[in-house]
Amino acid sequence: MLWKKFFKDIFYKGVNITVSNYGKIIYNNKQLRWRYNHDGYAVCNIKIPNKGWRSVQVHILVAIAFVPNPNNLPEVNHKDCNRTNNVPENLEWVT
Repeated sequence: MLWKKFFKDIFYKGVNITVSNYGKIIYNNKQLRWRYNHDGYAVCNIKIPNKGWRSVQVHILVAIAFVPNPNNLPEVNHKDCNRTNNVPENLEWVT
């Protein structure tokens, strides 16, 4: 199945970020490179105002941008248990 690439702007912890439905992260007009942390999640570094540089998990940014959260649930789950599959169709908000 061919999927189109969509981009959305989000405001995360005081920072404007552009996120694609494939996990591409654009911050300060630069595409961020991400790496995998010790738990197997894709993370990228973003400078948070008054806090410095922080690692942010890519699946959380994709979920904020593309997965509705009407009940304001706190966690994001990968439906197929594959932590590298960060497309919105594979993400869900959970407790």
